[in-house]
Amino acid sequence: ALERGLRVRCHLEDITRADLTGFVAPLVRRIVELAPEAVIRLCDTVGVGLPDPETDPPRGIPKLVAALRELGAEHIEIHAHDDMGLAVANTLAALDRGADWASCTLLGLGERAGNAPLEEILIHLHFVEGMEGRYDLGVLGEAARFFQEEVGLAIPPNKAVVGGNAFAHRSGIHAAAVLRDPACYEPFPPELVGGERRLLAGPTSGLEVVAHKVNEVLAHLGLSLR
Repeated sequence: ALERGLRVRCHLEDITRADLTGFVAPLVRRIVELAPEAVIRLCDTVGVGLPDPETDPPRGIPKLVAALRELGAEHIEIHAHDDMGLAVANTLAALDRGADWASCTLLGLGERAGNAPLEEILIHLHFVEGMEGRYDLGVLGEAARFFQEEVGLAIPPNKAVVGGNAFAHRSGIHAAAVLRDPACYEPFPPELVGGERRLLAGPTSGLEVVAHKVNEVLAHLGLSLR
């Protein structure tokens, strides 16, 4: 591949369960020797990695990224699976420690429990890493709905960022506050990701929510509650 001028990405499969000293280190040194510009892909293949900066490698993702740097890796990618529910945390921990690339999938689709969800990584980069305007987050909702229709994989209602209930409010306290200032219970406006705010009436709703829902209906008749 190198002789033909191709860029090379080397996947360190299951590195978070590998022998770092006896196997990984010699392998990475050899890769760097042969292809200094190669992207070293840190694969947490079964999702056992931890974002804790104090956990030693290979399970500790921050220290593992640092170890790869010390071995000469100039370009590092994190590829995290979600078996333990930590794909997003591990991906962000790797990026925070200096990883250059993140492997993500829309809605976290992937083997078994899936991979780091693209929409969750992007929203964190937007707000936490100060990358406002770098990505068009407004297409995320539409892309998720298209994906659901074409692939037939239902999006859980409580899915972060793009789930149907991500901006739905029913609890009386929550909904009443959102009517005054949505930021009380929304970390970002739904329009940012192509979502829509919904106020739901139910057993836990207060009078303000009920009045709001009634006014929505009456507005079509040109009327309103006093």
